[in-house]
Amino acid sequence: MPTAKKAPPQHLWWVRHPECGLAVVDAPNWEQATVEAAAWWEVPWREVAALCECEREEIVPRHVCICCGKIFNGEGFRCTKCEIVERDKRLNQRARARRYYRSMVPRKS
Repeated sequence: MPTAKKAPPQHLWWVRHPECGLAVVDAPNWEQATVEAAAWWEVPWREVAALCECEREEIVPRHVCICCGKIFNGEGFRCTKCEIVERDKRLNQRARARRYYRSMVPRKS
């Protein structure tokens, strides 16, 4: 079985400002999180940076699909699309085998 490549983890920050509210942003560090939150709120960064508070930081694992190479969040080695394609291949293979073995059995006359 092929091994899955690991993509760099995704850092999610919950940034709260007393006037602007809550923003959940993806950034590698706290400074970039405040910049992203200011862009989310559509206000100048220098006006909101001092009052921003970090409620929570969460590291979300990301994986690289072994079939298509797309980065996805979740468990396993394949993205959802490739899982569906693989499942359909297995079902079609079973159906072909079933039809083949049925054709080998003599029919009742």
